[in-house]
Amino acid sequence: MNRKSRFRIQALKVAHLVMLAGGIIAMVIASAFFGLTIKQDEMIRNYIEIAAGNYFDSIVITRRWNAEYGGVYVFKKEGMMSNPYLKDPDITAQDGRTYTMKNPALMTREISEMARKNGGYQYHITSLKLLNPANVPDPWEKESLARFEAGEFDASLITNIEGKKVFRLMRPLLF
Repeated sequence: MNRKSRFRIQALKVAHLVMLAGGIIAMVIASAFFGLTIKQDEMIRNYIEIAAGNYFDSIVITRRWNAEYGGVYVFKKEGMMSNPYLKDPDITAQDGRTYTMKNPALMTREISEMARKNGGYQYHITSLKLLNPANVPDPWEKESLARFEAGEFDASLITNIEGKKVFRLMRPLLF
């Protein structure tokens, strides 16, 4: 083998080593990027869980405030329905104005509807033992409710609803 041939073989070996080293470096960079992406997704999910939990807590506090007073009376606007689940939900003041009782469940439902219309968080009350047919759980909620009865504290899920990626959080409402 002449000197030129040995030089070419040496050059090919060096080129292969450089390509191998470059491939290893690219894999390390890709792995680091992938690891950061996973960590970032985890951080975002944790933030969303905390925010949703805080929102849930504020709903519960509002309900408790209402429940402390046994419900609250509000001025009955034209077209406003009285709560069909309460006996005698309306009262009339001396000035002739009518007020209707908003119990915690009804108040929560109405605030939820207002939030939904304004593009805010969506939430509702549901149960396996329904008092109101408007509270029927979907399949995921049914499964979560069954787990609550077995002692779990919360359920969460990232899913697509109506083409949008959403975070769902469900916790038992104890009272």
